[in-house]
Amino acid sequence: AVIGFSCGAAFALRYAGNRGGLSAWSGRGSTSRSPEGRKLPPLLCVVSSDGGYDASPQGAPAYIRWPYSWIVNWSIKYFYVFRHRHPLRKAGLSDVVRRLLRVITGLRYTYKEHMHLCGLDSVDSFLDVQQSRLKGIEVPSLLINSRDDPICSWDHVEGWIKEITSNPNLAHAEMYCGTHGCKYGFWGFSSHGDTMIGEFVAASFAEWRANV
Repeated sequence: AVIGFSCGAAFALRYAGNRGGLSAWSGRGSTSRSPEGRKLPPLLCVVSSDGGYDASPQGAPAYIRWPYSWIVNWSIKYFYVFRHRHPLRKAGLSDVVRRLLRVITGLRYTYKEHMHLCGLDSVDSFLDVQQSRLKGIEVPSLLINSRDDPICSWDHVEGWIKEITSNPNLAHAEMYCGTHGCKYGFWGFSSHGDTMIGEFVAASFAEWRANV
């Protein structure tokens, strides 16, 4: 199983969507290989928790509310750029580092500029490697989103409902409360999200075993 949260949720969906040959349910075994030529293990299921689906600057990042947009902006600047400024400069990316560390730049500018850290020169190329791939997913997949999520806004999620519901392998769990990652009950002793994920993976395995 591949389980992703927030930014990692997009990776989980992209991994499964780009590798339909990995499905453990196909009965033919894994047919996908790594760039090094190694045969990849079959994929049972996928869980995407609090994903934004659309990685474009006009997509999920544009819907992040303030002050969370400010927090995300400076997190990118600090963790992805400032902490790695020396090796990035040695790699010939001094201009990119300078632009990204400018105090006056907002989240959309920072997000678009950081694509250059991936060695890509265009937004289209950046999106091609970052975007979720819902259509190609061939394994049972649980997508969890909260209506009160300030990072992955529900308004944006609704814009992707058609893509989500068009694939019968996807199950979308809509939670009215839970913000971004915190799927705790009233007393806060346990996370409903953790329980849902564990039960989904276990149920997928049980169903797969029953059909082997």
